[in-house]
Amino acid sequence: MNTNSEVANAQKLVADRIDVLTLLEESRLSKREIVDELEYSRSTVNRAIARLADAGLVEDAPRGCRTTFVGSLIASEYRAYSETVEDIVHARNVLSALPKEADLPSTVLADAEVVRPDGPHPYDPYHAVEEVLNSVGADGDLRVYVPSFSNPRGIELAQHLAGTVPLEIVFTDELVAELIADRSDEIETLCAIDGFTGYRTAGGPRYTLVIAASESGTQGAVVTHTADRNLGGVIVTDDADALQWMERRYAEIRAESEPLELP
Repeated sequence: MNTNSEVANAQKLVADRIDVLTLLEESRLSKREIVDELEYSRSTVNRAIARLADAGLVEDAPRGCRTTFVGSLIASEYRAYSETVEDIVHARNVLSALPKEADLPSTVLADAEVVRPDGPHPYDPYHAVEEVLNSVGADGDLRVYVPSFSNPRGIELAQHLAGTVPLEIVFTDELVAELIADRSDEIETLCAIDGFTGYRTAGGPRYTLVIAASESGTQGAVVTHTADRNLGGVIVTDDADALQWMERRYAEIRAESEPLELP
């Protein structure tokens, strides 16, 4: 049975020598070739191979060195973990707007475009969302869950879109109450458009979901909102795994909603 110290030692070894493991996944190399490829000293390579071989991660044979199955598997998982950490760090300013219990997975961040409002162009996040919304052709549809309109043009934009493509929006009860109190004429106009379908929900996360689907491709956007309803930032993606999660999460929210009926 592996001890905690053995696991910790293996983790450190992989972190220290991931470059060697990655190199030896591609082909079997002599130690001299490893020295040439990585520009390490011979003594450094000898120590690294000895430690990796002792851990069962590399085969050190007369015909050359190469990763074992275990070494390749661990290296692959370590690289995936490192990429996930990099994605999270890159998006941390946008994610910091979310509460600790938020259910947004790291999958959404893979190969995503992250747009923050605190950059040199503070309106870039709004433009990023509008680009996603406007990416839908006549053959497509839009599905949106929104707990808060950070964009003051939210209702006007929804009216325009509903006149061109099928648009489905799930509002939170809190947002519906605000719209009825402050912008009743505009929400009534939106609800009267044939291309619009509205729902309301008592629950739902504190981020906006946008799914823009068409035959030419699907894009998704996640908009984060601070506790005081300011814009946290935008995550735009066309990654298949990210979109699959967004489709599933939206379906869950939609299943717990009811038709939007104005008083």
